[in-house]
Amino acid sequence: CPYRGTRAAAYSASMTGITRYLVRQIGVSLALVAAGLTVTIWLSQSLRFVDTIINHGLPFDLALWFLALMLPSMATLVLPVALLLAVVFVYYKLAVDSELVVLRATGLSQLALARPAMIAAVATMVACYAMTLYFVPASYRAFKDLQYTIRNNYAQVLLRTGVFTDLGAGLTVYVRARDEDGSLRGVLVHDTRDPKRPVTYTAARGLLYAGSNGPQIAMENGSYQEVSSRTGAVSILNFDHAAIALTDFMAGTGERYRDPQERFVYELLAPPSDLPEAERRRLAAEGHQRLASPLYALVFAAVAVGVLLTGGSGPRGRWQRVALAIGLSAALQILSLVLLSAAPRSPAAIPAMYGLPVLATVAGLARLTMPSVPRYRRPAIVPQRG
Repeated sequence: CPYRGTRAAAYSASMTGITRYLVRQIGVSLALVAAGLTVTIWLSQSLRFVDTIINHGLPFDLALWFLALMLPSMATLVLPVALLLAVVFVYYKLAVDSELVVLRATGLSQLALARPAMIAAVATMVACYAMTLYFVPASYRAFKDLQYTIRNNYAQVLLRTGVFTDLGAGLTVYVRARDEDGSLRGVLVHDTRDPKRPVTYTAARGLLYAGSNGPQIAMENGSYQEVSSRTGAVSILNFDHAAIALTDFMAGTGERYRDPQERFVYELLAPPSDLPEAERRRLAAEGHQRLASPLYALVFAAVAVGVLLTGGSGPRGRWQRVALAIGLSAALQILSLVLLSAAPRSPAAIPAMYGLPVLATVAGLARLTMPSVPRYRRPAIVPQRG
């Protein structure tokens, strides 16, 4: 019948329009929540660099690049949480405005109502995979490389005025003040790298610079005190110029060890054979976590719609379902972290890292196909007049 075909096409177009409308609502909410959370975390992390920029002379553009390299790792953490909050907000608003009642009256099933949330979840999952598989390790590697370069080449970042700075390896430096040209005033260096020959240098002026063999501190018009380990006698010698190399403190110019966050997935799942077995297991667990964590975008969406689209329609019941959806999602996220910590010690935790999000997603969507059981209410007893 041509009439039936036209009616079915109109109904399909209407459903497509509703799906697009809900996907757009979820997408806008997701973008706003993700931007707000990312900016909040980004600003809190940027406070650590304010002192470095103001007091240590780190170039401002370099500091901004430092902060930009942190964004991919923040986005990986923020996107699934933002999706959960966006889905909860949109479907709660639909319930409050009685739009869910109207949509159900048009013939939409529970799964059809959940389809926009799952479409947004798939898009979020793809974005998270792009972050975890490439952008996060690439940005974190660039971050650590830049940090390593600054420590070796930006000598002015090392020392803080008015503070005894422990540079490690038995070297402590104190600087009373720093001039605009970078020169130091009131310099004290306590060198115990040779336990049998501790030396304390004091100088009126100094300069910290990057030499050919690493950072060095040059001092003028000073003296050094040496205590004899056998007699305890103190010998003092004045000098016009002296230089102390910091190469014992600084790392060498060779290739440094890469943290797990800096490695790509193929490097984590197939670590070098010369590493200890415990470290190899830890790297493998991190690699499986990279592959499993984006699945929680599907989990959060499925749990949210599975809880919010079922149950009563009263105001109290709606708030209870919102709290239940957020609580279940938080519990699943905590459980995933427990599995990550257990994976290096127990290989059985690795399949569970994938099974948990898959089972949670299936359970959330299966809840929508179950018939709702009406809550029994005791009938009111109307007193009869005799």
